[in-house]
Amino acid sequence: MKAPGEIERRIANALGVLERFSDEVVEIVNSIRVDDLVDGGLNPYLLVSMGVRDFRDIAYLFVHKRVVKSLETSFGYVLEEFLREVLGGKSGKDHEECRSSRGKSWICWWDIVLEGEYEERGIKFRGRVISVKSGSANVSKETLEDFAQRAAEAERHGYRSYLALMYGKRVFNVIGVLKSSLKSAGARWEDPGDYVLVGRRVYEVLLGYDVYEYVMQKAIEIGVRMNFRDLIEKKINEILLELNKRFNNVNELLTEMA
Repeated sequence: MKAPGEIERRIANALGVLERFSDEVVEIVNSIRVDDLVDGGLNPYLLVSMGVRDFRDIAYLFVHKRVVKSLETSFGYVLEEFLREVLGGKSGKDHEECRSSRGKSWICWWDIVLEGEYEERGIKFRGRVISVKSGSANVSKETLEDFAQRAAEAERHGYRSYLALMYGKRVFNVIGVLKSSLKSAGARWEDPGDYVLVGRRVYEVLLGYDVYEYVMQKAIEIGVRMNFRDLIEKKINEILLELNKRFNNVNELLTEMA
């Protein structure tokens, strides 16, 4: 690392966010039921098109689909909260200006607000604002156009803005679209790469230290407490047992699904 003790303390607090998510994963898997499968949990047309004729295959597909969908939906918010803790910032919605405006201020939109004067290339800013996304795959053209508009507005209020992508390396597609969007919005557009932070660069620029490996190692220690494969396999077997109890064959299940 080696980061100051205050940063280590904030990282320790932030890891609590991941620890709570680990517990939520267990709850998500344990909550899966056969009734969810019968009531639209899988597409019966997809099953027959793939030639799936075995309850175990159906149970496997269903459990994995439910888990992946649930994790993708919720983990973006987890990463946002995690980074906010590490940086010692606050949500735009929790900012005093947002509260006093009853949610109408420009600052409400931002995921993280870092107050305090900041200087870059001779330009002084009142603070920094960050929009957090998991990775470049989660960023659409519409998202970039919206970010550009928000970035221009933040600059008019004296804030430096960033788009933080928590993992990945190649973001040429993001930067290419962002350049034209920034220019249209009236923001600084000459080097759109200045706005986009990817992977460890998020920590290097916003925190001042590359703590990526340190964070990963500490997160692994949390993950070791949960055996994800065993958790999934146990649930698949539960679903398989229930399917065999309720249906004589796959055709009966397909009939019940529509």
